[in-house]
Amino acid sequence: MALQNLGLALRLTGDAPAAERTLIQAVEWANASPNRTSLFNAYIQLGDLSLERGNLAQAENQYQQIIRAVEDDPTLSYMPQVAFAHSAYATVFYYRNEHAQALAHVQKGRDLSTHIPNAPIQSDAYSLLSKLYAAQGNWAQAYAVINDVIATAQAHEADMRLARFERSRALLDIEAGNLSAAEQWVTKRQLSTDTPVTSQTYFEFLAIARLRLAQARYVEAAERLDQIEASLPTRYRVHAHWTCRLLRARLHAANGRKNAALPLLQTIVD
Repeated sequence: MALQNLGLALRLTGDAPAAERTLIQAVEWANASPNRTSLFNAYIQLGDLSLERGNLAQAENQYQQIIRAVEDDPTLSYMPQVAFAHSAYATVFYYRNEHAQALAHVQKGRDLSTHIPNAPIQSDAYSLLSKLYAAQGNWAQAYAVINDVIATAQAHEADMRLARFERSRALLDIEAGNLSAAEQWVTKRQLSTDTPVTSQTYFEFLAIARLRLAQARYVEAAERLDQIEASLPTRYRVHAHWTCRLLRARLHAANGRKNAALPLLQTIVD
């Protein structure tokens, strides 16, 4: 457990190589014991780290370690980590644009979490489910899912989780074209150019950049992207770099600079 906590701290401070070494050691130690809780937690953290580094195949393998263990021993299926592993594995399929597979694993995770107290606010499955409904154009269900989990977080005074779910709803608002609602979220968050970009605020700044792009406030969108990119480690958090480049390419295209947009898109593909 100490190694897992250290690995998480290293992830949050941006030292991905040290985090990976620490979590691999946690897996090795837990694997040599009967403690499946620690083993599964370490695999989930490794999978999440692999997603941040843009390695979907590696993340898939790490989440599958848990799923296969349960296939070999179904008595382990009661463990909360198994439900969370299915939800995390769904993210891999979402990034691959394989929505049917993603939905199947999200639903599996939800089914397995029915006995977990306050399960909706302990998992990102509900945010992902809302995204999947939005991708299908099912806006009513997308909003219903995210609004329900926000209400649950409010009822349990889970402030940190509430902030994440409210950000998910703001992103849904942007995608749905409800820009005034998304602007209200920005006002509530009170983030300024003086607010440092951290592992906690990075996603919020990214959401603001998306909103400014949707509002055609291109100078402000560029400033937000500059602020985010200046904070990112050069070689790690690959997914973050890809996302920033994608938004930057959209910004160039919106300003009629396709010749600047295409090379950025090519770096992501390569």
